[in-house]
Amino acid sequence: MPRTYEARVAGVPDDDDLARLRSGIPLDGHRTQPAEAVLLGGGRSATSSTVVMTIKEGRNRQVRRMLEAVGHPQFPRHQSRLFWGRCLITQKEGDAAMACFAPSRSRFSSSAAATCL
Repeated sequence: MPRTYEARVAGVPDDDDLARLRSGIPLDGHRTQPAEAVLLGGGRSATSSTVVMTIKEGRNRQVRRMLEAVGHPQFPRHQSRLFWGRCLITQKEGDAAMACFAPSRSRFSSSAAATCL
């Protein structure tokens, strides 16, 4: 099950760093599966940026360790989207929302959750 993470990292990864993430990084003697990695842009200064990564496996602290391996340690992260079957779970400012999709309808877990999507 793919998981998507937003990670604020130190520095700004260049194209070579992103290519290494996309091809897999050796961790504990085994190469990780390729990750989707996109640079969203720098933070308030060139000392930090945001990387969105989608991984297919869940090794221990994998995102943090992959980013450290390319020379861009991360600041605290959060999981931005989690797909479970036909359901999309999104976290926005601490509120979780879930929408389950059928061919002709959507169902939200609560009215408050519907506003988060």
